[in-house]
Amino acid sequence: MFDEAPFGRLAPVFAVALALTLSACGGGDGSNPVTGGSDSSTDDGTPDEEDTSDGEDVTTPTTGDNTTRTTGDLTGITYNAADNTITVDDLPFDGVDGVYVNTGVTAVAGFNVYASQRGDETGQRQYYAVYRKDTYVEAGSVQTGDYFDFGFGGAQYKRSDDTVTLPIGTGEAVYNGSYGGTRVESGSGNEDDISIVSGTARIEVDFLDFETTSAVEGQIHSRQYYTVDGTLLGNLPTIYLNTANITESGFIESGEANTYDEEGEAVESGSYAGVFAGPNGEQITGVIILEDDRSTVREIGVFTATD
Repeated sequence: MFDEAPFGRLAPVFAVALALTLSACGGGDGSNPVTGGSDSSTDDGTPDEEDTSDGEDVTTPTTGDNTTRTTGDLTGITYNAADNTITVDDLPFDGVDGVYVNTGVTAVAGFNVYASQRGDETGQRQYYAVYRKDTYVEAGSVQTGDYFDFGFGGAQYKRSDDTVTLPIGTGEAVYNGSYGGTRVESGSGNEDDISIVSGTARIEVDFLDFETTSAVEGQIHSRQYYTVDGTLLGNLPTIYLNTANITESGFIESGEANTYDEEGEAVESGSYAGVFAGPNGEQITGVIILEDDRSTVREIGVFTATD
């Protein structure tokens, strides 16, 4: 299920030199050289927050209305058709007005790749996004590699209308489509820590037994990841989406998502959620958030699929 703990973030790379300098000035006794007291702050100078999470889940809840849902730190993504840009709301240090430009990278099939804009004193952190706009749905994922841990990021998925008539009682259906994501490895806090991901989505729905099970399952297969300029880095295992329920308004409730190694051991785990769209539920869109078993990699992906 989606955890209520916020995405973690630590200071960007430049804070290391600052921390070392302050430590030297303070005599190396672990005290805060500015105040003379104990150092109870994180690397970015903000006070430590009490950890209220249970440590089991790796994702945050989706929030929003009956058409648009977001997860993570951002509060919205808007596609600007006039100049093929997107505007991302409420991520820190991502440039003037949060406008991201299309980079022209085509590695993530079906998705455009966008980058935040940097200036002399604006856009101090470099963010990347993948975004897709389809007939009845649109979805995007945004992250940055400029922090020691996963930093800020999030995703949005949206349907064009707030109502849908699902084909209840008609049998089973298979939706096929595209998957795109951003993937961050915690570590050095530079651009090499972020990559973009492509994949093929297959979502299976049982409409016949909707009243008793309302079942949705699926896979994201043929996953590959790339540098932000589109250079192939390698293949990634299939994501398996465990059985989840559908609400009366057409939302797919939170379900488990996992990848496995050749021995059947879970490598990455997390959860997914989504929504049906179109007059008769012709399309599905949603978000998947995964972390590896060592909490060193986080992938935020979105998918759109059509019956």
